[in-house]
Amino acid sequence: MVISSCLTRLVACLGPLCLLLSVQTANGADIAYEIRQGRDTSVSLELGFAAVVADIPIVGWVGDDPDEPTGGQLELGLLFNGRAQWKGLFVETNSDSFSVLAAGYALWKNDTTGVDIVLTEGLGQYDPSIGDFESVSNRSSDLMLGIRSTHNIRNTLVQLEVYSDVSGKHDGQMAALQVGRFQQVRNWNFHGLVGARYFTDNMLDYYFGITEEESTPDIPVYEASSGTLATLEVGATLPVGDGWLFKSTVEGIYLPDSVSDSPLSDGRLGVIASTSLSYVF
Repeated sequence: MVISSCLTRLVACLGPLCLLLSVQTANGADIAYEIRQGRDTSVSLELGFAAVVADIPIVGWVGDDPDEPTGGQLELGLLFNGRAQWKGLFVETNSDSFSVLAAGYALWKNDTTGVDIVLTEGLGQYDPSIGDFESVSNRSSDLMLGIRSTHNIRNTLVQLEVYSDVSGKHDGQMAALQVGRFQQVRNWNFHGLVGARYFTDNMLDYYFGITEEESTPDIPVYEASSGTLATLEVGATLPVGDGWLFKSTVEGIYLPDSVSDSPLSDGRLGVIASTSLSYVF
């Protein structure tokens, strides 16, 4: 987890999938290997430094500059990723993740497939009340419970997720499909990741809708419908020493119509580029 307010919700890929793709070349820290071996206890930890440039066309999503509420931002910070598992129970955190922090229970697993119950945030806390948007209330973090299924087929990882809100913030649901592939070329580990995440109307309306109380002459009332977020990521990882990893990724984000049409958005396309140096224990 990069220690900053915006990086906790930037990336729209899935936690374990990204972490599996990023540590395939790490010595003694391959979570996929841990799961395939069926160990009752496993711990993986990654510490380092990261630089992230993000440009997401949503008010206050990556910055709090009242003059440029949807502007891009550079973040420098510490990197902390990890997963701890004990007899099926697990806690995981990953900065390269849609769900930065998650906890759950491994229901079933074999050499290629794992099925988990997961408790995590959906879109988390969102604070759009800046500049000309001070009339818009900040959105409290939600909490979602669901099922996650991960499949490892040679160099390809497939993950399916279905969640429902249990916090009472919006009573919405989301479902996601991600497909990732990694390829070793000498010391480099290249990966690609494509995904889609569907949100129900009440979930997107909670975050991006505008009520009558929040509306102004310049911010009209808006009710968001359901929509699907699409993402595409490419990246590379290079071991630069015993346990040390250099990683660089670029991700493109395509917002659903119900988000891009909101007064809280001024576009459809977003991009996130990150570079990090970390040590994997």
